[in-house]
Amino acid sequence: MNTTAAVSVVDATALAAAGVDVALGLDAFLDALAGPTIVRVAGRDRSRRRVLSGTIHGNEPSGARALHRLLRDGVVPATDLLLFFGALDATRTEPRWTHRMPPGRRDLNRCFRGPFDDDNGRIARAALDVLLAAPIEAAVDIHNTTGKNPDFIIAGVVDDARCGLASLFSGRYLAWRLQLGTLSEVLDDVAVAITFECGQTGDDAACERAWQGALRFATLDVLPGTGAPSHVFRDPVRVRLQPGTSLRFDDVGDSDVDVALDVDVVLDRRIDRHNFTVIEAGTRLGTVRAGAAWPLRVDGDNTPEQDLSRRLFTVSNGALLTAMPLVPMMMTTNAAVAQSDCLFYATIPGR
Repeated sequence: MNTTAAVSVVDATALAAAGVDVALGLDAFLDALAGPTIVRVAGRDRSRRRVLSGTIHGNEPSGARALHRLLRDGVVPATDLLLFFGALDATRTEPRWTHRMPPGRRDLNRCFRGPFDDDNGRIARAALDVLLAAPIEAAVDIHNTTGKNPDFIIAGVVDDARCGLASLFSGRYLAWRLQLGTLSEVLDDVAVAITFECGQTGDDAACERAWQGALRFATLDVLPGTGAPSHVFRDPVRVRLQPGTSLRFDDVGDSDVDVALDVDVVLDRRIDRHNFTVIEAGTRLGTVRAGAAWPLRVDGDNTPEQDLSRRLFTVSNGALLTAMPLVPMMMTTNAAVAQSDCLFYATIPGR
């Protein structure tokens, strides 16, 4: 097993010699790896390479299960295949599969454009050194969502190559111009790269979708050159809490309120039921504590200096309401994720 800084690199045929038994269950398999690891699998065509990533966040097991199963089942891919198991410190943090990243660490999927001067930055830089060492034909990064969502694709643009690749995974397509430092954003600079959000953590159907998509991607001799998504959502904005805003999720009534709360914002604990549906202006999302500062920030179209939150939301008698129709996606009901990353993304119909 070779090591490039913070990432180990091993050929699939050498895993056993390195003390890694692919027949083990997923947790035992990941524990046997030295740390963040790229496994190289030889394909039928050694002149081409594809990339599959499945463990960028430690609370998202479906991608890891799909990559592990490719190894366990001895699948011979059409091309050489690089399997990236990234956030292993997070998966191993107890209770397992509940931590997006270890406490005090940056989100690994925000580190691939740097800076590279902390633990997760060094992992990202080392992974890119290996993944970009030779030309890549295509790349897919598999994720779960923390809230209830259907499966969908994230890609930078809507074009034939990316729609073709997306067709192996999902008919829902989110065209994303936000630059957050994700692995797919960086790989998309040199290859056809997408992110596959396969469904909610803990959903067996999400694991099956990840597996079937990964198997198709790995074994097809020629990837589809075009596709026709059933739904295309464009240019999402990112809805975040203002720094220092305290939050919890709970039942939220229908009436306007102006009450003293123990936190700045209480959001509906079933807020994720709105994902990928049009919610009209005046839809209540939660309650804001009387006297609390404005709780939200909304960034979009790579203009972080422009806060759109007061255009999209309003507070009336303590009720946090939408100010215009929105299509939310990736709404979370996990307070830690909401505070460390964002509450959700949203597109604006007709924008």
